[in-house]
Amino acid sequence: MFDSDEISERLTNRLIRKKTAELGEIEEYQRRIKKTIIYLRNFIIVFIIIVVIIVLCLKVL
Repeated sequence: MFDSDEISERLTNRLIRKKTAELGEIEEYQRRIKKTIIYLRNFIIVFIIIVVIIVLCLKVL
């Protein structure tokens, strides 16, 4: 049978693996959020540039 130290070590190792996996998922979500923010920022910049160009063209007419 297992002694209490071995059981404790197995449970500790299992918990460490679980928390490490959770941390990996959190880091992946953070990377996805950063990419999404960058894409959104770029979209807003391009949208503003297009609006400015349209406004300038309308002023010329």
